[in-house]
Amino acid sequence: MAEHLAVLKENSSVPIAAGFGINDAKAAQRLSRIADGVIVGSAFIKILSGAGEFSQRLEAAREFIADLAKNVRRQS
Repeated sequence: MAEHLAVLKENSSVPIAAGFGINDAKAAQRLSRIADGVIVGSAFIKILSGAGEFSQRLEAAREFIADLAKNVRRQS
């Protein structure tokens, strides 16, 4: 995947975002090293549509997003 993203970045004037199988912060962190952006879809939907009260699922989603942000945030 790194090779494909490198080719895309070399031939594009816009940032390149990628995402496939991103189900935790460590996977997002690895991808963020080679892509300009990380797309997280299925894992987020799975959390929101899981079992339990909506407020619990919402809190789990908030924690998931906070963990992602902490692990992929780049220093300017």
